[in-house]
Amino acid sequence: MPLAVALILAGSQTHYMTGPAMAASVFAPLPVFLWQLPDMPEDRAGSALTYFALIAGAIGWGLFRRSRGQLIASLRARAELAEADAESRADNRVQIALLVHDADEPA
Repeated sequence: MPLAVALILAGSQTHYMTGPAMAASVFAPLPVFLWQLPDMPEDRAGSALTYFALIAGAIGWGLFRRSRGQLIASLRARAELAEADAESRADNRVQIALLVHDADEPA
């Protein structure tokens, strides 16, 4: 269980290369397992397959969390830019209205 939590955190919060490096180290025994699969007892093979499936799920969940966090941050930044742009346009309209009003007044 702690390994799964570590993989989720590695996938979601660390540098983009840490997650794949950690996943590669966890999945390193997979080729040996697949090579020995026909000779393994059924219960041991099932346990190993469950282990690899859970680890893959933990890594996938971490990657999903990271991409979702990046999407939310991107959307927040875009919303802030749009709000600043709207405020700027409103200020420009007020300035134009004042200029037009001043131009209409008799001298």
